[in-house]
Amino acid sequence: MDSRLTISGEIAGAPLNSSLSRSADGAIRHGPITLPAAEAGDLSTRTTDTTGVLTIAGTTLQIGDTIDIYWDGGRRYDVDVDNVVADDVTFSGGAGDILPAVSTAITAARQVAIATDFDGANLVAVGALCTAHGHLSFQEGGATELSVDLPAREAWFWLNGSTAPNPLVSTVVDSIRASQSGSVAAAMLDLGVLYDSTP
Repeated sequence: MDSRLTISGEIAGAPLNSSLSRSADGAIRHGPITLPAAEAGDLSTRTTDTTGVLTIAGTTLQIGDTIDIYWDGGRRYDVDVDNVVADDVTFSGGAGDILPAVSTAITAARQVAIATDFDGANLVAVGALCTAHGHLSFQEGGATELSVDLPAREAWFWLNGSTAPNPLVSTVVDSIRASQSGSVAAAMLDLGVLYDSTP
């Protein structure tokens, strides 16, 4: 299985046009995946840096949901919904940035689970692109082993042989969870994985 990534552009006038190729034994394609629009509201109660209450008019969030919370300049992911009473969503946990000040406008998105199965030690290439600002959690056994922030329409990728170490070398990925921050419309996510049979 062969894949090619083409980069075209410049930085400070220096051309950076390049075509990057990798070959692997196997490939996994996820996408295009629809990420539903997030729900808009505000942080009405800030109990601690990681717990509080969101007020979201007409929320569809439910107890037991795992959500990502976005605001201008920050986000928390893998957050637990502990209680929902009318428009008030009590939450806790997760990781990422500490919560902003009370009354900050937020969006909250229920994570979309993507079933997958690959050993990160055998990874040759991985990449993703989302039409809106989004987030990926690469998980093993229900625990997030790699968190990736996806700026809108900016590709994220890793290739073996690059200067960066393999971010999933110690992870057998059995699920990827994704969300997007926009509250107006759904977003589309594409994700690809190349892997060899052995490291």
